[in-house]
Amino acid sequence: MKNKKSAFTLIELLVVIAIIGILATIAVVALQNARAKARDARRVADVKQIQTALELFFNDQGRYPLVDEFASGALFSTSTNGTTTYMAKIPTAPTPPEGTCSSANNNYSYVSSDGYSYTLSFCLSGPTGSLKAGINTASPIGIAYGGVGAGTSNSCSCTSALLSCCDQCNPVTATCSGDTYCARSANCANGKNCINGTCVSKTIPDMLLWFMADAGVTKDGSNKVSVWSDQSANGYYAQPGNQPLFVSNAKNGKPVIRFDGTNYLLLNSSIPAASGYTFFYVVSTGAAKTGSETIFSAAQSGHIRWANSCGSDIAGWAGTDSSLVLGNPFINTNTYYSLSYTKDSAAWTIRSNGSVIRSVSDTSMPTSNVQMTIGSEAGGGYTMAGDIAEIIVYGSALSDSDRQLVESYLNTKYAIY
Repeated sequence: MKNKKSAFTLIELLVVIAIIGILATIAVVALQNARAKARDARRVADVKQIQTALELFFNDQGRYPLVDEFASGALFSTSTNGTTTYMAKIPTAPTPPEGTCSSANNNYSYVSSDGYSYTLSFCLSGPTGSLKAGINTASPIGIAYGGVGAGTSNSCSCTSALLSCCDQCNPVTATCSGDTYCARSANCANGKNCINGTCVSKTIPDMLLWFMADAGVTKDGSNKVSVWSDQSANGYYAQPGNQPLFVSNAKNGKPVIRFDGTNYLLLNSSIPAASGYTFFYVVSTGAAKTGSETIFSAAQSGHIRWANSCGSDIAGWAGTDSSLVLGNPFINTNTYYSLSYTKDSAAWTIRSNGSVIRSVSDTSMPTSNVQMTIGSEAGGGYTMAGDIAEIIVYGSALSDSDRQLVESYLNTKYAIY
């Protein structure tokens, strides 16, 4: 009797092979999905690390890195105190791209036109945490699908009174954060201001003048200023008695108007007399110059003046009703200051870089409209040698909260203190 041997039939073998193939395919697909999710998780982690480095850079430098700085592959700064490294090597997006992502957008695309804000775009192959698949964009307010503010893109609508808004978008148009959330460099739409992280309806009334070197400057072929146009709603402009020089990229990437001790600009029309004033200036002295130098003057009413080397005064309202010396000189040559001068019915209060340096009783006020001169007293006396980046004048003594809003705008823009 022959032994009978059992064996798999061909059909059984084919079924087993098919099952093994299906299981292998499932395992490979699962492994690929796991790897894709791991790469997406790494992209999100990379972006959050980059955001941390950007904020450290901002805290020290008063601005975000520009595109060329980011493209160097590292984030660092060098100063007299040595080199500070914020990120030794900026990570690159893992490969390969999956899903709707392509090799063209599988990167960390950084944009910062002015240093006030930034966008950092990256692509995810699938949902990762609260983020959706596709292009996501990081900014100072976080990470959102498609762009800041859930993809809403608008131009900041700046007006003369909405300084916080104009801080964010002037002089470039940037992506808006919408009407609810904002960061130090986010735009607020619909005439709102970014205050403490929220876009709120806040205006500062009584603006008389607003001159900034990055807007409204007409130059000749030698970069000499022929017209400096007021950016308030009042339509003033200043023309030279002797042309100062337009200098680009002078302070925190922003231009200035440079006066050499012989230049000054005359306002085309008088500004109205008021019951109070607040003046803001971003200025720097040049080389020491004998005698006082005038930043801004009101013919027959007063002047804002500092002393460079003679030691007489730092500011005054030396008009027909008073002759006032406010204090000892505090100015260092070739140093930028954010100065504010508040004049109410009782006193002058002078601040440098946000801190009070002197308050002096003075009840005088102009009694009629006044003609203004920039860079000298009326007629060209006590001319200034130095730079002016911005001048803002209000026809009232601003409240502390409004004054601080303007000071914050100026400091964010020029990184002074």
